[in-house]
Amino acid sequence: MREKRIHDRVPYRVDVECIHYYKPDGSESKFNHPVHMDVFDLSLGGIGIITKTHFDPGTVLVFTLYLENVPYTVMALVRWHHGNDFTNRYGLEFIGPSNMMFRHLKTLTHGESLFQQAGVQEG
Repeated sequence: MREKRIHDRVPYRVDVECIHYYKPDGSESKFNHPVHMDVFDLSLGGIGIITKTHFDPGTVLVFTLYLENVPYTVMALVRWHHGNDFTNRYGLEFIGPSNMMFRHLKTLTHGESLFQQAGVQEG
């Protein structure tokens, strides 16, 4: 089966917490406790996450994603799900990423750092 992927994905590891989301019917909701999610890859169009929490396809998650320690507020649509009794793996599609976040993602997916590209010395 051929993937329908538009953007190349690259491995990227970061932990995020989600407290706010929109149900598939559009109603807004919050979790009682922050939901921990492990990001395992990213692309210009979205990210892959692993979590113990189940989300229905069509749910929109709102969370802060850190790219090289730079925080971005993200809205992401649950596009697909693979799960078992222990964990859930999801493909999330970004909804309206900011121009700065898009530029940062573009740099990372090309194997570079936004700070190196800008000539900024880290440390």
